[in-house]
Amino acid sequence: MTKAANRLQYPCIMINAFSPATYHPWRGEFIQAMAIFGLACSDHALLPAQKQKKGVYVMNVIDFRFRPNTAETISGIQNSKMFKGLCEHIDFSKMKPQTVPEVVADLDRYNVVKAVITGRDCETTYGSKSNNDSVIEFVKAFPNKFIGFIGLDPHKGMNAIEEIKHAVNDLGMRGAAVDPYLAQIYANDAKYYPIYSKCCELDIPIVFTTGPATLVPNAIIDHVAPRYIDIAARDFPELKIIISHGGYPWVNESIIVAERNRNV
Repeated sequence: MTKAANRLQYPCIMINAFSPATYHPWRGEFIQAMAIFGLACSDHALLPAQKQKKGVYVMNVIDFRFRPNTAETISGIQNSKMFKGLCEHIDFSKMKPQTVPEVVADLDRYNVVKAVITGRDCETTYGSKSNNDSVIEFVKAFPNKFIGFIGLDPHKGMNAIEEIKHAVNDLGMRGAAVDPYLAQIYANDAKYYPIYSKCCELDIPIVFTTGPATLVPNAIIDHVAPRYIDIAARDFPELKIIISHGGYPWVNESIIVAERNRNV
């Protein structure tokens, strides 16, 4: 563990997990500096515990993209128009549901001190109601454990802008989340630009969901290619951008985009 990492209160970040009851602590798939917290992360901070000569160093963890595996959340994902095919493919129905207090107890057991829950809104393209209300409820129930990011549909125009303003100013949300492959437009599409502008004004980060969109109907993988996030990052240098899932399968491209832009 480096001296710099030892000075951090939360030196480890993990991306994209359900409750710890469903997995053994694992190496994070993509370690990022979290602009919202102003944290750095050492490459030694990948393991949940690090033995030292005198005792054991217990690693604190921030799970940056977390979904509480409540019965409602599991049902919503596996029965959605977007992810039904994927869930059948990976036998998602075997996921063990828990109550929110049980989820929080497991997080505590694995030293997960904070968990960021991202909302999703793709109502225009898939007709599915957003899950923002549940994210807000999770944060209200455990404000010291959960950090909420509001999901936004770029096709909703000024309604999306009013939603983000209300979510941040009145409901305590601390970031935004978008899914270009579900919106079926590129990250540098003009429909996103009012959202980026408002994020800059509110001084909040935005998460781009990337990845292969496996078995998602009508999804085009090119919509989430990091090269288009690069254009948005250049157009909005004040926008704090997080690329979820490491930009897979363009992981190397994601690394270059992060190297090129201080705000990614």
